[in-house]
Amino acid sequence: MRGTDNLREYLQEAILPKMMHNPNSPPMPLPGHKSHLNNLKVRPESWRRLESMYLLQEECQFATAVSTWAESKIPRRPLEEDDEDPVSGVSLTVPCPNASRYEIPLYKETRPDNIARLFKWIDTYPLTTVERTMHLLHPELKKWRFSLPDDYHSPGDINIFQHFMWKLSEEGIGRLNPAGLRVVQRKQVVIAFQPPWVLSPQDMKAFVRCRSYPTYRAPGHAYPTELQSEERLWGRLWDLCVHRNTPWFVLTSYHQWVFGRFSDRWTAAHITDIYEWNASSPTIIECLAFWTANAMDLTNFALPQVCESDSKSMACQTICTVYDAMVQGNRAAIALYHL
Repeated sequence: MRGTDNLREYLQEAILPKMMHNPNSPPMPLPGHKSHLNNLKVRPESWRRLESMYLLQEECQFATAVSTWAESKIPRRPLEEDDEDPVSGVSLTVPCPNASRYEIPLYKETRPDNIARLFKWIDTYPLTTVERTMHLLHPELKKWRFSLPDDYHSPGDINIFQHFMWKLSEEGIGRLNPAGLRVVQRKQVVIAFQPPWVLSPQDMKAFVRCRSYPTYRAPGHAYPTELQSEERLWGRLWDLCVHRNTPWFVLTSYHQWVFGRFSDRWTAAHITDIYEWNASSPTIIECLAFWTANAMDLTNFALPQVCESDSKSMACQTICTVYDAMVQGNRAAIALYHL
């Protein structure tokens, strides 16, 4: 049975293959400890506008939104298509261990001991499967694909931080005028990745728990800003997304995944909690397909609003906080107003 014979069920059952480390890979830090290898070359900069990071709490119903979208948009009927695109070769590649009727064999990638081999795991399984899924659901998107750009590298970081892009083909981009290019860029998605011995579970937890970015202090200040590893990671991710002019991003070590978006003026970000590689209801494939569709304006999922006035006054923050509370109900807004 092909995955395209019941694409909805296939995506529900498609659990990423377990990735074991190569004996030659750097050792993982002890449980509960951060890695000492996440030394991104990121310094405080006056032009970096990031201020606040917000976790999408359960009330935002991210997982429910993924499942609702999938049930309404991904068909269970046969699509009369092969799992593999006959032209591009892009295919559904993630096996279904709990649904053996899907005839998708496991292609065994080499256990990673560097970021180049990690790239193959991310590309071969989740990205290739989601790309084929998006093309099956929306044939008009066949000129959009996941690719590994070679025009953005920070000196010294290439071995510990790289990224894929969900983007329009170069041929398609070449036909756009400046206004059209800006619209297309805002629909792109950055998939940033680091090896798990660099972005360890504790490093990922620190990244998700980080709630504010340090205020820039000019050289010569009595107490210069020193960035923590999770703040350097936020800085690198912000720089990359601004460079690409896309607010949508994913951060992964393959073992763990986080989905996020920067605000329109780049001062804030919303992120999900951490999803493990073997997550179900929803699976990583479902989450990644949903987040890609969300960037393309193909879902009804709306992120909470943030205040981004040019003024950083407390009044502005209070107004926005009360407005957000009003969405929950008048009592919540009144209670906040009198705090």
